[in-house]
Amino acid sequence: MWATFNHAKTWGVRPSTLMDMEQPYYAYCFDEAVAMFGNHVVHELEKVEGKTEKEVTRKRHNKLMQLLDAPAEKRFRPMKRPAGVDKVTKKKK
Repeated sequence: MWATFNHAKTWGVRPSTLMDMEQPYYAYCFDEAVAMFGNHVVHELEKVEGKTEKEVTRKRHNKLMQLLDAPAEKRFRPMKRPAGVDKVTKKKK
C-alpha cells in the first residue's frame, strides 16, 4: 500500500487508476484507504526528531519499517565492524 501511495503521488494519478479498478465505489474506497494509510505514515515520519540529519534518517527508516510491520532483522541493521577487526577488546594496563 505504501508503494501504491508513493507511485500515485509521483505520477499524479489515483491509486485505483494504477490498479485498473473499474467499479467506481470500490475505486473510491481503495483511494480513501491508500490516502489514509499514506498520510498516516508521512505524518509519523515527520514527527521523528534527532540531533543530526544522519540520526533522523536512521530513526525514520526504523519507524517506516515498524509501520510496515517488517521483521526485526530488517528494521534494525547490524553494525558492521571495520575490515580486519574480528573482536574489540580492552587492554589492561
